[in-house]
Amino acid sequence: MSTPEQIVDRFRQSNYSHQHDIPGNRIFYTDSTSSTIVWAEENVVIEYYLLFPNVDVPLHSHPFANQMIFLSGDLTASRELPDKRIVTKKFTDADTHYLGTIMPAGLCHGFVTGDRGCALYNIQIWDKPRETVLSAAIEYLGTSMGPIHEKAMAKLKP
Repeated sequence: MSTPEQIVDRFRQSNYSHQHDIPGNRIFYTDSTSSTIVWAEENVVIEYYLLFPNVDVPLHSHPFANQMIFLSGDLTASRELPDKRIVTKKFTDADTHYLGTIMPAGLCHGFVTGDRGCALYNIQIWDKPRETVLSAAIEYLGTSMGPIHEKAMAKLKP
């Protein structure tokens, strides 16, 4: 089995190639985002995310370790550290292809976008391979992004 770092490195070396045979894949749409799964290998799921302009995605967590590759736009990201402090980083186009550090499962993070919104790859790192892959917006723990998000979670979350 490959390490998550090796899988992410293969994805990056492929020039962010998208797999076209991911079972059950779809466009995931919420009040603040749209996304689709683009790479699924072993215990790693990579999702192409568009965060809409001028949104505030509240602090939330996921049941998997999380990492991101920033692509473009205006993004201020906040994340919880293991000691419970919150740190914030502002991303601009100067940060294109920035690979964040792996955030352990259960720690919170949130986003605020500017006028251009944001494009990024969200990387889900699970403890074991997944039979069914879903958006991080569905595998989501915390205050919802709004009624469209609530409806999507109710429909798709196992």
